[in-house]
Amino acid sequence: MGYAIFAFALVFFLIVGNVQIHTSSQTDQSSSVSADHLATDMLRLAGAVNDWRYSRTLSDGPLTVSQFGMVPAPDSRISAAISGGRLWIWSAGTSGLAASLATQSDDSALACTVSGGRLKMSDGTDMNLSLPAGVAEGNVVYLN
Repeated sequence: MGYAIFAFALVFFLIVGNVQIHTSSQTDQSSSVSADHLATDMLRLAGAVNDWRYSRTLSDGPLTVSQFGMVPAPDSRISAAISGGRLWIWSAGTSGLAASLATQSDDSALACTVSGGRLKMSDGTDMNLSLPAGVAEGNVVYLN
């Protein structure tokens, strides 16, 4: 009888452990998909703004993402601005976003993060640029 209880307990713990591993795996996959989607939208927005800038001028300041008529609209967590003639696109640093943005931009030096109040490339090199209003510590930035 003791062996049956032990065997039952062992099977129970194996099943529970497998369910927990499976749930953790699903969470990791969903955050990866979210980061990939966010990075894709950041690059789509950069392309749309650059196309817009080809025939129009944009003055320094925040941009209204809806003005570029993108379909589908980019993720609402993305912000953009023109500062010093450069296009800044950023979002809060969600898990995997910096890596996904680097991968999708072919490891561009323009895929950066804000650390210590400074804009830094993926290798840690300081870009020596002043941050526009709204860009905060931990943000992932695509600069163009």
